[in-house]
Amino acid sequence: MKRIVSLILAILMLACVFAGCGGSGGNNFSDSDENVTLKWVFPTASQTDLSLVQEKINETLPKYLANTQIELICDAAMEDKWALWIAGKTSFDIAHSGFAMDIATEAQKKSLIGLNELVDTYAPTIKKERDELFVNLYNTGTYNDELYAIPAIQTYVDKYRCLNFTNTLSKYIDEKAVVAATHSSPHMTEEIYKIMDDCLVKANKDGIHTEIYATYMWENCPAKLGYIFIGGLNSNLCYDPYASEVKIIDWHETEEFKTYIKWMKKWYTEGYINKDVMAGGVPKTGEGYANLWLGAKVDNVNFGGKNVYKRENDTYIKVQSADAMINASHEVGSIQTYLSIPATAKNPVRAMKLLELLRTKEGAEILNLIAFGIEGTHYEKLSDTCIKAFDYEGQGTSSSKYSIASWQVGNMLNGLYAVYPYNDDTIAYARKYYEEIEPAIKKHALYGYCFNLDQHLVQMTNIKSANQEYEAQLGYGVAADTEATLKTLTDNLNKAGQQDVIKALQQQAEEYMKK
Repeated sequence: MKRIVSLILAILMLACVFAGCGGSGGNNFSDSDENVTLKWVFPTASQTDLSLVQEKINETLPKYLANTQIELICDAAMEDKWALWIAGKTSFDIAHSGFAMDIATEAQKKSLIGLNELVDTYAPTIKKERDELFVNLYNTGTYNDELYAIPAIQTYVDKYRCLNFTNTLSKYIDEKAVVAATHSSPHMTEEIYKIMDDCLVKANKDGIHTEIYATYMWENCPAKLGYIFIGGLNSNLCYDPYASEVKIIDWHETEEFKTYIKWMKKWYTEGYINKDVMAGGVPKTGEGYANLWLGAKVDNVNFGGKNVYKRENDTYIKVQSADAMINASHEVGSIQTYLSIPATAKNPVRAMKLLELLRTKEGAEILNLIAFGIEGTHYEKLSDTCIKAFDYEGQGTSSSKYSIASWQVGNMLNGLYAVYPYNDDTIAYARKYYEEIEPAIKKHALYGYCFNLDQHLVQMTNIKSANQEYEAQLGYGVAADTEATLKTLTDNLNKAGQQDVIKALQQQAEEYMKK
């Protein structure tokens, strides 16, 4: 009998330990003066000079954070390996999150440590970011009121949706008509598709082989403009924040979706979309060819109050009015670049101290080493704030000697260099965006709310599976029978329990707004 009681107590104690891994409060986090090596994992390819840079970092770090070293682990297959690492209790002290893992799912599985207590105790700079200037971004790293992911704050901001086209098509596009057709409504109207169609016909008549960049267009689907989606990637559940009342709906039932797939079907049939698009086929480029697509996003361009921006080879026309922008409910992990502390971390307090250091001006030297490597070896300084890398522009590639994308490592406004062709203007505009533009954006009645899908995980998995099976066929225009395919998709969504989920989300929205 004693053995049974002892076994039960042991199991209960073990359960308590695991239950404590994922949340704050009662964790009794502590640190010591011992030498520790923090393991930090990124979903990026390991590069030839990684060990050289790591050695330089570890020479420099002790003057800022005593008895601390870093081991940078770069693994492009992190997304595929993460579940195995956690199941096998592989220890990492810091992990880039959001891009290679779903934060809400990992929070539910308790594979990430809740950070509220650590932030409140050890990270005053992060706490200030969370509570003041970057509230919206920190909201996206928060699940059930617990912070699980510290956002990597980017200077690449203000990504307007645009109509993008090769400059050879300029004479076939009426820029004023594009603006008039799109800025009259927060949603995408059919007029814009007619303008695109007219361009395709005229350009091809003049011997310019023009194609719709369908894959990019579907990834940034313009028909989604003006809707707020719930449930993350591949979810079709949404609401219209511009409507007089909140009504959770299936996006496939909207006129915007139906109009989009109608035109994509037309363009695919007429040869304006690559016939191998489902296998990754993209439009041809080069002399005599031109591309056209809708929904493109251009990073860090200050349009200067105008609606058109021209680069050397292509043009962007805004298809959304800044006046129509609105902040409503948010999705956990929606910005896709965060830093988390896994439940397997051996040194969570020291990890938080390092993350805190890297959010301060004092920590900028270490932050720039992590992101860009060594001055004179991997880059030259153009000014105190800007650099030119020796083997890449803007962001490193897998063939670079060394580079971890700066948008993965911390707050880019706290001393991280701008990499040519980005410059001081990039940093200044981002600062203006966060300090002036973003706070002035209208706030919806659901602002600050994150829908809870804990009770509907199975249904959401089945809903997303149905979408993955049929949506691309419709979005690329390749479905042999559009109406039949859409009906099959709708039937499968209803079998997956979509109506029950919509009802539950509707109830959540109404209860939140009553408060």
